[in-house]
Amino acid sequence: MHARFRPVDPSLERPREVSAKFVAAVAEVLTNLPGDCRLISSRREVQVARGDLTYAYSFQSSSENVAGATIVLLPHAGVKSQTLRQWRRGKPWARAFGRETPLKRADDGLFVGGMLGNFFWPRRYIALEVADPANRDRLLKQVVDDIRSVDARLQRDLRDRDTFFDYATREDTDIECMADNACEYIAANWGLDAVGQYIDRMTRSVSNGQELFRRALAQLPNDPDSREPIGWRVRGAALFSLAHDLGPQP
Repeated sequence: MHARFRPVDPSLERPREVSAKFVAAVAEVLTNLPGDCRLISSRREVQVARGDLTYAYSFQSSSENVAGATIVLLPHAGVKSQTLRQWRRGKPWARAFGRETPLKRADDGLFVGGMLGNFFWPRRYIALEVADPANRDRLLKQVVDDIRSVDARLQRDLRDRDTFFDYATREDTDIECMADNACEYIAANWGLDAVGQYIDRMTRSVSNGQELFRRALAQLPNDPDSREPIGWRVRGAALFSLAHDLGPQP
């Protein structure tokens, strides 16, 4: 019988309780970050609000967690915009394309998101095994340091339009900020002319970008789920353009 389905020794720490305490400890340490920091216990998420943007650091519980054996937490990072949330609400067509992961919920203004390790270059997989109490202080310091590093970079990258354009066209950010989300965030904040400028700059930053972009537009109606050979960044921009062409004008 798999360990998950065996009777649980009541003297053992339950994964849910351990996870909740660990995330609460993370939140307590992060209260000195600039902004309004709060813990959303039901989501195992620490949120830091700064004006229009909310930086969210959450902890996914592994489905393989077993009391007394293994308790793994997978940290994630994300950024939500209230302006983008309101913009999406008024445009159902903006929700029809590119919503490929649970992180891309059109109702919460999320436009940057992914596993915490994806925010580093080279990317790395971060899994926190917190079952052993002797390891928790070390893991707490490790993940807090990682979050602070990511948080500081995102604050710099999302400071204004110029820094966001630089951020959204870098090769190392194509997973954390998909091009369709970047297009929507730009449209919500600076208008569709700025989206055109971003697409032009983005396609120029990719080898054979203009050719790939034209191929993406031609290919999408017949194969909307294709990821090759278009590439995520060009495909995302094409999705946005296609949605804009088919849907009502903003």
